[in-house]
Amino acid sequence: MKRILSLIVCFAVLFSTSLGLFSTSLAEQGNANRILQVSLEGSPDSLDPHVFSGSLSMWSTSMMHDFLIKFDDQLNIVPGLAKSWEYISDTEIKFILRDDAFFHNGRKVVAEDIKNTYERVLDEQVGSRYRAHILAIESIETNGESEVILKLSYPYSPLLARLTQVAIIPIEELDKIANEPVGCGPFKFSEYEFDQYIEMVKFEEHYDAENVKISGIRFTFLPEYNAARTAFLAGDLDILLWADPADIPNLRNQENATVVETELLALYYIGFDLTRAPFDDARIRKAIYLALDRQQYVDQVLQKNGKPMYALVDPLSPYYDEKWTTQQRIDEAKKLLADAGFPDGFTTTVVTPNTPVEGPVGEILQSQLAAIGINVKLEKPDVATYLDQVFTRNDFEVMICGTTGFGDPDDPSYTFLHPDGSNYKNFKYQNQEVWDLLEKGRSNYTEEDRKQYYSEAFQIVYDEAPIIPIMNETRYSVIHNDIKGFVARQNLTYDFSHITFTD
Repeated sequence: MKRILSLIVCFAVLFSTSLGLFSTSLAEQGNANRILQVSLEGSPDSLDPHVFSGSLSMWSTSMMHDFLIKFDDQLNIVPGLAKSWEYISDTEIKFILRDDAFFHNGRKVVAEDIKNTYERVLDEQVGSRYRAHILAIESIETNGESEVILKLSYPYSPLLARLTQVAIIPIEELDKIANEPVGCGPFKFSEYEFDQYIEMVKFEEHYDAENVKISGIRFTFLPEYNAARTAFLAGDLDILLWADPADIPNLRNQENATVVETELLALYYIGFDLTRAPFDDARIRKAIYLALDRQQYVDQVLQKNGKPMYALVDPLSPYYDEKWTTQQRIDEAKKLLADAGFPDGFTTTVVTPNTPVEGPVGEILQSQLAAIGINVKLEKPDVATYLDQVFTRNDFEVMICGTTGFGDPDDPSYTFLHPDGSNYKNFKYQNQEVWDLLEKGRSNYTEEDRKQYYSEAFQIVYDEAPIIPIMNETRYSVIHNDIKGFVARQNLTYDFSHITFTD
């Protein structure tokens, strides 16, 4: 019996070490030196804020960086490194920088840093996912240390929202930024152990440092949901950043836990490598579109906390057309398969990350497509492996994923479908008419004109189904009751810098 107990104790010690958690409990740390402990579903694929594949990298690095302008918790655009800005014309914007911002290497942030950062992101050789977001910038002028003028090649209505995503970096630190980030955010890099954790400490010279009440943040990478849940309930985590919707009733009953729910500007979707047969045929894709009972995904995966999605724009958006709302039509789907030369269906492989949402979505898709004769072989790798396979190596026939936007129809339509979009290389959609309409939509400031262009583009996309929307969701996080100031934004970003502990 002693031997068994010894093994259990040894295993517990090893498990705690593998999580990268502190040996003292959170309660014992004391608020003065308290480090916020947060779970993530996996490791970032890169710490370079401009070059990465998915949200894990964004969440684990964003607090080390700052931005020219930012979103607040209600997604209003507010000052960041720029204290003010004005449109000189439809294609020219002037920003005035604050004079008390510093990089973590001690150097002051100046106008030339904005220019260098944006020019790096625009360099096609860098391969930044944000290049498409600021491609309208034709040139960047600086005037002294504090004035930046962006000159655009065409009017670009989503520009300000897009600038909230591009972290400003010191170009002299470029050789180390992918492994030891140097930014100008409220926290600076401390330590990184691949597949275990990343830790950052408060940056005392940040212009908002007096309002930062925690001494640091540690993101612990826990791909298995049950491991993250166990660590949270044991008190080793302050925040369970993503909770399984099916687990929410149980978590609501926990004495020292508060569930935070956020209706996201999100989209879960099915994507294809459109160069691979038979998915290069719009009839095949439309058959899959019609085979879906979207309400089943919402009811079973999200426990009814979400809504079906039928287009690349939310049904509540003024850009949505009710005629796109489509119920499951099995007979019509089978006819399309037969017309495309597959009366008996076919076999394909669907890749989906093994998360509490995408994993079950894949299982329901497997069942629903069986009804029209499509046999699905389901692969469910962990998140990091999935991101590498799908978004880096483009090794898939059919994939399932989720994405978030900021409420503008430019995203994700341009990102997914236009040749200059950051994810175009994954899907390779070919339609010049759609490309032209998306360009007109993003280069127009008049709401009525934009609505016309996007309506025409989305109708074609609805007919050809290069991307198949499934649903959006209400996302759940769980925090301990001594945490105050935690907000999950609708675009699935977080600002942990104003969190406080009440104990």
